[in-house]
Amino acid sequence: MAKKDRSNVEDSKPLDDFDSILYEIGNLGRWQLIAFFFAASGSFAQAFHNIVMPFLGATPEHWCRVPELELLPEHMQKNFSIPLEENNGDVTYSQCTMFVARDYSQLAALYRNGSLETVPASFFSNVEQAKCQHGWLYDASFRSSTLVTEWDLVCGKQALAASAQSVYMLGMIAGCYGFGTLADMKGRKWTVLLSSLIFALSATAASFSPNLITFFILRLIIGAASAGTCNAAYIYGIESVGPLYRNRVGVGASLAYSTGHVLVALCAWVFRDWRYLEFSISIWLFAMLIWYFIIPESPRWLYAQGRMDECEHALRRVAKRNRKAYPDHIDLKQHLKSYRVTTTDGKSREANITDLVRTPNMRKISFIMWMQWFTVALVYYGLALNSANLGTNPYMSFVIMALVGYPANYPCTALILKHLGRRLSLSLTALIGGASCLFIALPWPTHLNWVIVTLATIGMFGANGMFTVNMLYTGELYPTVVRNIGFGTGFTWARFAGLLAPYVVLLGKYSRELPLIISVVLAIAAAIMALFLPEP
Repeated sequence: MAKKDRSNVEDSKPLDDFDSILYEIGNLGRWQLIAFFFAASGSFAQAFHNIVMPFLGATPEHWCRVPELELLPEHMQKNFSIPLEENNGDVTYSQCTMFVARDYSQLAALYRNGSLETVPASFFSNVEQAKCQHGWLYDASFRSSTLVTEWDLVCGKQALAASAQSVYMLGMIAGCYGFGTLADMKGRKWTVLLSSLIFALSATAASFSPNLITFFILRLIIGAASAGTCNAAYIYGIESVGPLYRNRVGVGASLAYSTGHVLVALCAWVFRDWRYLEFSISIWLFAMLIWYFIIPESPRWLYAQGRMDECEHALRRVAKRNRKAYPDHIDLKQHLKSYRVTTTDGKSREANITDLVRTPNMRKISFIMWMQWFTVALVYYGLALNSANLGTNPYMSFVIMALVGYPANYPCTALILKHLGRRLSLSLTALIGGASCLFIALPWPTHLNWVIVTLATIGMFGANGMFTVNMLYTGELYPTVVRNIGFGTGFTWARFAGLLAPYVVLLGKYSRELPLIISVVLAIAAAIMALFLPEP
């Protein structure tokens, strides 16, 4: 009887702590499943535009256009008008020069008369070369149209094609801070509505771009809006579950991203024209707006803002969805926990970015973690952006490298973390990524392309695993007072690496091994530096 009385006393105690309230109404129920899909949908949507450039901006084989020879078969056009040159050890037709001062009109007339065998020797004696004078012709066997073929981004303009991805990453950096601030001020739900609308409008409009400048401007906006949508939705998912289940939201969002990564190849295979591809991965984004009518504002955010009536209304919706009775003894009271930094003179202030480097220990942790974030992003985007150029089937190569995200996020990385801990896991995954790039750089014969694809897939496994460990390790190494700032600076370094990655890949046009060597050096350095981190 006494035991029963104690239970009643405990049950009557007012609940005013948010996590305790969430526990009472369900911290992993049907409502959390909805929040999980909301968070996953943001990552899923972002994946399409993060990684579509290998198809959207692909550079096919190209050669100088000679109008007089357009009736001739492709191989004949090249034989008569395009010089041979050595490229990375292979002898190929030049992509940017042609023979000039040859009588191509006479050659075309001989072809029409069926007497090409009578081409005079004097025709071949003129070997004077010049840059393409009438534009280019492109091999359409891979893509019928890309940014490169539409606006002739070749022969000195390759950097413009690479800039499409860099502009997107620049937008993501701006979006992380701009929409992140908005989400803290106006709420998660409202931010996702606004960013999703901008995301859908700008991405769909990009498929109708009349010129490259317009496409770049829209690509910048797409990057900012995608960051706002993904980050705010992810935070909503994290805030909707109990502390013990937040890692599941993170893993789920990563798996949703991998699914989007895979589906990019399917869309690219169906839609070979870049405009149709961009439209296909954009128009459905308007469906994200439906979430506004399904979910309430984040109860945790409302609680932190002191909007208790709205918070209680949202919590009652959560309880109803979880089929839980809303407890009568809930007494919402805001706990004003202002995490502040105490300075040497005894005063306290809000934390800022300087606190990441204020003490020797924090400086060491910050510099090493920034190196990890930069490295994993450069290796990941370097391999992903180059995936369509590996192997004989670009679509299959892309899919294989995307599929590795599933086991890399779960369960392989989870097992590595369980048995090796954080520090060795981070070092090992960095070494896996670096070692694969090292072996890819070896001079493999053409018939062994499958080996290159396999090595690249292993590299993507390492990069995915390193990213997962990085996320967990960053949250554990930084104290609560600077944890959000630590994550923000880490993501900034990752986006900066993503901005540079297209130009690093572009170096492969001049030396196949150079981009890979850069990745190897960074990965080895990151692996060694990880060993100097403390084990939480």
